Amino acid sequence: MFNRVQTDEVLLFYSSFKNLLANETSPRVLNCPSNILSVVESGEDFTVVTWIEPYAINMSPAAKISSTHKPKDTFPIGTTPVMYTFKDKDGFEEFCNFTVTVIKNGKMQCYNLIDNSFAKSRHPSCFPLFL
Repeated sequence: MFNRVQTDEVLLFYSSFKNLLANETSPRVLNCPSNILSVVESGEDFTVVTWIEPYAINMSPAAKISSTHKPKDTFPIGTTPVMYTFKDKDGFEEFCNFTVTVIKNGKMQCYNLIDNSFAKSRHPSCFPLFL
């Protein structure tokens, strides 16, 4: 049977261990978008692209979240990398990276699903986009 002193020591140890675990792990990113493909109408050079923003758990209240782009930003034709950084007060960081690729409407292009790029010729890893 535990006496009062032993119980208090166990609770203090548990509380310290729980805080140590919370402060010694990187944030865990959830909902990181996949690469995004968007189409601009003929004659346009930019389009607005939106997505649901990622978030992190195990973040302290003093955590900092930064990103290179936000949903509803305007993107030019081509591929643009997007990066979110989640940094907690203890200096642990985690990242979410994806690309936004904008193409013009009106022509067939071969899009390579493996490396998220456009191919110059038909290839087994590509699928045609009839835009």
